[in-house]
Order: sequence, then structure tokens, then C-alpha cells
Amino acid sequence: MDRRLQKMATERLREVWRKSEVAYTLYAKSFGLSIVSFWVLECLAEPGAEYTQKAICDKLLLPKQLINSVIKSFWEQGLVEMTEGADRRNKVVVLTSVGRQYCKKVITPIQDADFIVWEGFTEDEIRTFIQLSEKHEAAFGSVVKEIINRSN
Repeated sequence: MDRRLQKMATERLREVWRKSEVAYTLYAKSFGLSIVSFWVLECLAEPGAEYTQKAICDKLLLPKQLINSVIKSFWEQGLVEMTEGADRRNKVVVLTSVGRQYCKKVITPIQDADFIVWEGFTEDEIRTFIQLSEKHEAAFGSVVKEIINRSN
């Protein structure tokens, strides 16, 4: 394959990801949230969400200390509470009624925006987009792991 096309595709994909992340960051900041706080809140806003702090770390691929700080801040604001889960060592973080109301104000509109965007795509385009995104992520992740293994 033409190296110029590969370079163009890589640069364009990174640019698209950055612009998407900037949009989410600006949205989060409009509510006084960091992007990390926003992503944690979005996790907790999932219907029936019951996450431990470790599960949030694993899902968002972020350090425990960072997630702990966000959860502590949410707890101090009365947005979340900690309940005992199946494993008593790991508390489950759940939204309070105040937290659920806050999510309706903050999370629901941005999720609705995502749905509005997808309405401009056909079902086949959406399936192709997902399929190609997953293919790229899997291949890229595999190559990065190989590079890391070779350098260690």
C-alpha cells in the first residue's frame, strides 16, 4: 500500500479523534467538569450502573488515584454514594437522586447529540463505521504491544 496514503489516513484519524475529544472537553468545561469527571459521570449515568472504583479505572483506562479523586469530589457534592457490593473490600459507587438529576442536565443532552448525529447515517454506514473502527483498534493495539515487547 502507498505509504503516503497510510500517513494521510493516520494523520486524518488522529485529527478526527482530537476534534472529537476537544468537543467533549469543551462540553464538560461548560459545566465546570474536567474531561475525566465527565467520563466518570457518564459511566455512572448508565442505566443500572454499579461500578467499583476499580471497574471505572478498568473501563476508562485511567489511574486509580485519579478516579478516586473524582469519586471523592462527587461524594462531597452529594452526587454519589458508596454502597457495599458482593466483595466487601470494594465499595460500589452509585448516583444519588441529586446525582441522577445532575446527569439528566449534563449527560443526557450530550448523549442526545450523539443520537442526532447518527440519524444522518444509514444503518449500513453505522455498521461499517463500527466494524472498521474495531478492526483498526485491534490491529493497532496488537502492533503497539509487539513494539512494547520488543523494546523491553
